[in-house]
Amino acid sequence: MDASDPRVVESVRSQFYQSMVGRQWVVRHLKSVRGAQLNGRRGMVVAADTTAPGGPRLLVRIDGEQAAIRLKAVNLAEPGSFTDAPSLSRVPPDRLVFLLRRVVAEKAEEVSAEGMERPDMVARLAHWRKHLDEQRLPPPVACMDPLLSAAEVAAAPLLTCMTQLRPCCTGDGTADAARFGEGLYGAGDVCAVCLSDLPVGLPVTGLPCGHVFHKACAADALAVRHACPSCARVPPPALNGGDFTVDSADQLLVRLKEWVVSGMCERCQARYQEADPLIAVPNASGVAQLVAQSQLTGQALG
Repeated sequence: MDASDPRVVESVRSQFYQSMVGRQWVVRHLKSVRGAQLNGRRGMVVAADTTAPGGPRLLVRIDGEQAAIRLKAVNLAEPGSFTDAPSLSRVPPDRLVFLLRRVVAEKAEEVSAEGMERPDMVARLAHWRKHLDEQRLPPPVACMDPLLSAAEVAAAPLLTCMTQLRPCCTGDGTADAARFGEGLYGAGDVCAVCLSDLPVGLPVTGLPCGHVFHKACAADALAVRHACPSCARVPPPALNGGDFTVDSADQLLVRLKEWVVSGMCERCQARYQEADPLIAVPNASGVAQLVAQSQLTGQALG
């Protein structure tokens, strides 16, 4: 999208907001006293105003209410798309610090080399770097927050558009790097071979069927029979040849890097980017690449 062309920006913005009209949504993440009373209630979007002062707004008629209210798209979630259950996933602090330092170094170099110094990406890297330099873990921030002032966002057309098109957070509205292992291989799973826990940071092998194992357990089992020890599905070849294996550390690293780009929390990444889901697969050079799980479906043995 050419964010420098106002016509293109307005067309994209209009299509996005019009697509929400005539549908039921759930109100979430309002902070005011009145808003807190509306959180969790359903309503129908009856109109969209993309030219409203202060940014686009949606006219929402809350179920059981007579008057319609004006809300941002970021405060409306699709029914069933979110969870209010607290995350129990926690990356060990020493492991998290190691990964965050690596992300800061790699993304800073990447952004500079590609000339992609988006202000929000620079601000997110600075947020992590500041706290790491002070020998402490970065505190949580709002999900998809550009970490910039309103004036700084307004000065960048692309950021203005991105901010107005943000989807509703499917978690608690915050992005906490310590929780980014939630739902990933090795994040609270159990090895299907030895039945021991698979904590984040421990080397694991995951198969497209969803079963995960300690790397050593998987190597022993696959050496005997090249099929999943749990369901007998044959793992497909990875990109550029070789056996398909997944390391939870690679997946966690991919999520942490994605936060720098989009600011999304772990639940938003799982919802909006990993619904297929996306899996980190090492290529011939050992670099993790994201591949949709549907592209890695194995064949069942007869």
